[in-house]
Amino acid sequence: MKKILLALTIILTSSFTTITNNKVEEIEVTYNGQSDKAYYFTNKQTGKVMEFTIVSKKAVSKYDLNEKKYVGKTFMITYEVDKIEVINKDSKNDAQVKQYKKRLILIDIKETEQIASKK
Repeated sequence: MKKILLALTIILTSSFTTITNNKVEEIEVTYNGQSDKAYYFTNKQTGKVMEFTIVSKKAVSKYDLNEKKYVGKTFMITYEVDKIEVINKDSKNDAQVKQYKKRLILIDIKETEQIASKK
């Protein structure tokens, strides 16, 4: 009887658990500032602006990004790419068109030191 209860518990628990295979990346960025909704960084390699609406407590506790002194500073960030499903409500017919949008989740942040060239 104990084995049956254990098996049922494992099955029920695993059926409600989702396993995500979200990609985690680390890149060098420049901090642009923030809005009420997000933090903004520019990718040093591509020049593209990245928007982070979700930030871990670990990252937020390291720096007070509300302070203007961090704007323009270079950081190494670790972030997760989460694909979320979005339903297109502008569809002309009754069929719902599903799209996937990338949501970036800031996991960790550390400021890099700028080495001044001596000439």
